Amino acid sequence: MPGTQEQIYSAAADGVLVLTANRRLFRHLREGFDCWMQEQGRQAWSTPQIYSYEGWLSMCLNELGLMAQLLSSSQEQCLWEELIRKSSRGTSAELLQLSQTAERSLQAHHLLSEYGVTLDPSGLTEDQLAFSRWRQSYLDYCDRHQLFDKSSVAQKVCEAVANSEIELPGQLYLIGFDQLSPGLKQLQQVAEDSGALAWKSRFAQLLRVRSDVSRPSTATMK
Repeated sequence: MPGTQEQIYSAAADGVLVLTANRRLFRHLREGFDCWMQEQGRQAWSTPQIYSYEGWLSMCLNELGLMAQLLSSSQEQCLWEELIRKSSRGTSAELLQLSQTAERSLQAHHLLSEYGVTLDPSGLTEDQLAFSRWRQSYLDYCDRHQLFDKSSVAQKVCEAVANSEIELPGQLYLIGFDQLSPGLKQLQQVAEDSGALAWKSRFAQLLRVRSDVSRPSTATMK
């Protein structure tokens, strides 16, 4: 497991895939990698496989040719509003604050999809049953039109890795994550199943890096 930034840079130079928790950490590591390579006396080098997790997922979708099927946040919101409007027409629910109801419903849908939770209709309230119907209409629409939203991105990428449509290097570092989302846990498992080693470190010092720091730190990870 990497213990310092320099060890991460060395691993990245050897082709290890490094995924960060956010874009700020990604930018810091990429800039630090260039400084480190210069300190090693190198004048030219290949671009390291250091990405933010979200950026890497988008890159994989592009590689798979699926970006055109991914709904944007505004498209999701509009679709939920339209489905709720149609479902509620002529009922007491028609007086709902449509935009806010769609936004809350969409957030609930994302959580259910990400964690793979299914709803048992027998234990639901009337409002929850309405949400369940809206969600099923949304899923049916996406299925008919071969669309998907951000809650399904990690799963699609993991399936592609499992089917060898996307090749992972021999090692994968997950840097800056306080805890792993279900999608990251699935990626870690798929990576290990494919023979890669997956390491996770918080690297807390990097999360507090000052904007005026230009040289890589030697701080040790916690």
